[in-house]
Amino acid sequence: MPRPAGIPKTGGRKEGTPNKATATREAEIRAAGMTPLEFMLGVMRDDGKTVELRLEAAAKAAPYVHPRLSSVALGNKDGEPFQISVEDRQREIAERHERSRRLLDEVFDEVCGDKAGALHAHD
Repeated sequence: MPRPAGIPKTGGRKEGTPNKATATREAEIRAAGMTPLEFMLGVMRDDGKTVELRLEAAAKAAPYVHPRLSSVALGNKDGEPFQISVEDRQREIAERHERSRRLLDEVFDEVCGDKAGALHAHD
């Protein structure tokens, strides 16, 4: 039966604890004395190897050491460049301010009744 929503998980393996297969594999790698990545990095750093071999080792080790950067496309949906003017921005801010003011006036009128309307009329 599944655990009901909102009730925390109890029991089981602690987060980050490797399962038996992972622990066995890591123990075998440690017993071998060197991981494949360590081997490739060793070849890359060995001045006695040819430059071509060192470059190949570096290229094969790189994905395990450095994350691949992803490209991000910038632009509008229509492919037009972004255009933001100071005047447009000021107009948007003024419109938002006016909408907020109207909403506050409505709420204030509801809460305070007719007295609010009379007092507010003098503004």
